[in-house]
Amino acid sequence: MKKWLCGILLLGITLFSNTSYAENWEDVMILDECQVYLDTDSIYCDYDSNSINFRLKSVVSDKGKDIVLADKNYNSEDEKIFRSIAYQIEDKSYFVAEKILYTKQNTFYDINNNVMYVQNKNKGVDLGKDGEYGFEKMVILKVFEYLR
Repeated sequence: MKKWLCGILLLGITLFSNTSYAENWEDVMILDECQVYLDTDSIYCDYDSNSINFRLKSVVSDKGKDIVLADKNYNSEDEKIFRSIAYQIEDKSYFVAEKILYTKQNTFYDINNNVMYVQNKNKGVDLGKDGEYGFEKMVILKVFEYLR
């Protein structure tokens, strides 16, 4: 009877467990105002489109939020929403031949890891220009580092 009950319990745990993909967040940039991490488990090459896909996580501290809010003219409701964002995850694609980095989607989370808002962007920046987009180029170098 015990073996049968243990077997049913094990089968139930296996079938109904909450599974998710692993995340291995590595530091890209750590400042007092903002921290940016690269999910090294999300990096993959799409050989059909000649692109590298990955995810970034950005966490803005209260100090960083104060700086952003001082720079902009937010109403009190927008400020409340902005302050409630705990972090954002960006899905990105880097097209190697064109040297264009696309942000496909931004997902904003609250402190309880609930999705607050999903923003589909599909906006690209040209990293082939000299002297521009230093942070983005640093991210791409970090991605290449993990592809080796």
